[in-house]
Amino acid sequence: MTQPQLAQQFTHVLTRLPQWIRHDLNVKDDLVRLRAEEAVAAMIAASLRPNGANAPSDIA
Repeated sequence: MTQPQLAQQFTHVLTRLPQWIRHDLNVKDDLVRLRAEEAVAAMIAASLRPNGANAPSDIA
């Protein structure tokens, strides 16, 4: 995947973030913010998997 394609993929994921994640990314509570950050990371990782791959172990 090229750099422009990656940027487009990240932008697509970020524009689809649920409101609770957007809110929680901006709170002072470290645990709440960490949960939101992990959710965003999981969404990005899922968007980068090849079609049909359900988990990291599916990637060869």
